[in-house]
Amino acid sequence: MAWNEKLTALNYVLASLYPLRDESIRIVNEAGLRPAFIRLENKAVDNWHNILDEADKANRILNVIQVARGDYPENVVLIQAENAERENRPSLSNFLHPH
Repeated sequence: MAWNEKLTALNYVLASLYPLRDESIRIVNEAGLRPAFIRLENKAVDNWHNILDEADKANRILNVIQVARGDYPENVVLIQAENAERENRPSLSNFLHPH
């Protein structure tokens, strides 16, 4: 799947929740991703972009979200992202801006 609004929202929320490399690596491992295939950088937002890009290629975005929800079960963006991923929607906007 191409990069989309859902991945952008996840990128920023995960970088905020897990700013340290060691925290990122824990999520990578718990989500079943292969750390050897992920380039980690000094900035959290870049790390999470690379992690989510690899998770998308491996069809494991939902796994990443579920691991993060284990730590932050009430985080609204994670809840919305999980729903969007389950429904295969590229955007969270329906939830963030109800009509």
